[in-house]
Amino acid sequence: SSDTPQAESRTTAVASRNAVLWDAVSGDDDFHSANAAAFFGIPYEEIYDNATGKKLNKDLRELAKRVGHGANYNMRAYMLLLTMGIAAVRYVQKVMGLPPKWSATDVTKFLLKKFDERYVGLRTTWYKSQVLKVITTGRLKTLTGYAPLFLGNPLDITADLNTIASLEPQHISAKLSIDTFMRLAACELQGLPVKCVLQVHDEVLGYAEKGIPLTKLDELFSRLGV
Repeated sequence: SSDTPQAESRTTAVASRNAVLWDAVSGDDDFHSANAAAFFGIPYEEIYDNATGKKLNKDLRELAKRVGHGANYNMRAYMLLLTMGIAAVRYVQKVMGLPPKWSATDVTKFLLKKFDERYVGLRTTWYKSQVLKVITTGRLKTLTGYAPLFLGNPLDITADLNTIASLEPQHISAKLSIDTFMRLAACELQGLPVKCVLQVHDEVLGYAEKGIPLTKLDELFSRLGV
C-alpha cells in the first residue's frame, strides 16, 4: 500500500502557509506524539521513542490525532467531545490535572486553545483569507483550476465556514492519492507485476506478484514516482 503520512496536516500546512505546522509535520519527531506533548503537557520522551520508533503512549497519541484533525477544519468543542468520547475527555482531564468541576466541553475548549497556541494563525488568519476569497469572488480555486461557485454564508453559518476551511487541504490530499493510484495503474499497464486495487482516503492498495523481492518493487515504484 502507499499511504501519505499525516496527509491532511501536511496539506493544511501547505494551503495555510503555516510554517510552524509545516515544520512539525516535516521534522524528525513523530508529529502526533509531538502534538500530544504540546496539547497534554506530557514530555515527548514519555509518548514516543525516536531511537526505536516505538509508541510509548498510544492512547494519548491517538487522542492528539483527533484534536489535530478536528481543529484543522474548525471543529468546535462539542463536536470534538463527540469525536473523542466522554471517557477519553475525562481521561485527558485527569492526566492534565484540569479542574474536576470542568464540564467535558470545558476540557475540549481548552484542548482547542492549546492547538491554537501551538499553530498560531491557522484558525484565524488563514480562515479569514478563505472567507475573503469567497466574499469577493464567490469561489475557491482548486489545483485543477476548477473553482466551484460557493453559495453558502461562511460569516454566519459555521458549517459553511468549515466547508471552505477543509476544501483546499482535502482536495490536495485527494489529488495526491489519485496521482499515486494512476502511477500504480501505469505500472500494471506497462506489464509490471503489480495490480492497483482500491483507493481508500489517502491510502492506495495494490497487489504484487508473489515472490517478487520488496527491493525490486521499490525500484519499480521509485522509477514511476510512486
